[in-house]
Amino acid sequence: MKRAEEKIAVYNGEIFGALHTKFARSGIPVDFLLAEDLGNHAGDYKLYVFLNQLTFDDAILAAVERIRARGATILWLYAPGWSRGNSLADMKALTGIEFERLAEPTVAGVKMACDGRWMGMPDAQVAQAFAPVAADEVLGVYANGKPGLTVSTVDGSPSYFSGAWQLDIPFIRSLAAKAGVHVWCDSDDPIEANDALFTLHARTAGAKTVRLPRKTTVVDLVGRRVVARDTDVFSFDADLHSTHLFYYGDDAEEFLR
Repeated sequence: MKRAEEKIAVYNGEIFGALHTKFARSGIPVDFLLAEDLGNHAGDYKLYVFLNQLTFDDAILAAVERIRARGATILWLYAPGWSRGNSLADMKALTGIEFERLAEPTVAGVKMACDGRWMGMPDAQVAQAFAPVAADEVLGVYANGKPGLTVSTVDGSPSYFSGAWQLDIPFIRSLAAKAGVHVWCDSDDPIEANDALFTLHARTAGAKTVRLPRKTTVVDLVGRRVVARDTDVFSFDADLHSTHLFYYGDDAEEFLR
């Protein structure tokens, strides 16, 4: 055994290692894109969350401008663009939002205006933090009262900023719904879905309710049974840590033959 200094950036570990499980449990299918590939393969998503876009180049900037031109919703976390040149001007160039740098260490969390809960890490501080100078709406504030969670319209695109990089599931789910993303379920279980399949892993036992994007027939591919017909909502019981796979479509019953 020997002692060694940890070299991995804590920020990167916290922001991805913790958040990717929360996105999986938010009731919406999620894809992860590499920033350097964004210019060629940005997709046609309704919501984009830039987890740690601390710097950028011309290709990323052009991709962001195309995303905004489609009217898609964007969420920026903590300090977007700052590390390119330690410049507030760079942050505005990337996000379209004017920021100020807070003078004092700041709690790494925000108090939500909707219900007063804290999102993020209210027991930890960061040496530097940023706040939008003006916003269409302030959704949460830092402990010092400065705007820490905001939304503004930038070139027709709803643009959110959260100084807290640890998001909670209720916020992710509500943001997705506002962006027009279909929310499949509210049970906080890991899910994945596409235009024919839905799968859920039961993090907790009990009844699960699923909302489909259209009315159709649903079959349980593991249990090999029809679950529902002509409906866009169905429910099933799940044991703890059980995994379920469903096919939905007008031809669903053919899979049972």
